[in-house]
Amino acid sequence: AVPAGFSREQEIDRLTDSLHRVLARKGCVLIPTFALGRTQEILALLALLMHSGRLKPQPVYIGGLGRVFTEIYDLESHRTHRQHQSLRLTEALNLIVLEKGQAEKMKLSGGRIFVVTAGMMSEHTAAHDLALRMIGDERQSIFFVGYADPDTPGGRLKAAAQGSTF
Repeated sequence: AVPAGFSREQEIDRLTDSLHRVLARKGCVLIPTFALGRTQEILALLALLMHSGRLKPQPVYIGGLGRVFTEIYDLESHRTHRQHQSLRLTEALNLIVLEKGQAEKMKLSGGRIFVVTAGMMSEHTAAHDLALRMIGDERQSIFFVGYADPDTPGGRLKAAAQGSTF
């Protein structure tokens, strides 16, 4: 059930405000997503926010299956009914593909945005590796934008953080 007073536009505003707060303190944002669907939805939202000036244009780090499905999503965009049919994510955003193991070594400063697959932050994924490095550093934030099974690392982290703000 949708909570009373909930709207997509309010959630977009909340996400935008939260991104501004984290990036202003030079922290990074990890958005763990499912490779097909949610990754492309979040990337499209970021592209639209940047294009409209609501968010400063900057690189967005992606990896794994999210990259593969995003490329396919762009190639097949003419075959689907989308709100923004002319939006090609690989052209609209400065996407930087994380190579295997790169997330473990990257400096977590300067206001980076990571949209990384493994929505439940399963072990041995870039999302899990980044989250381990971010936990305990008050500059960093992890934004959950979907379901995370309570028995997964993402679900346990989400439950532990319940009630805290971005």
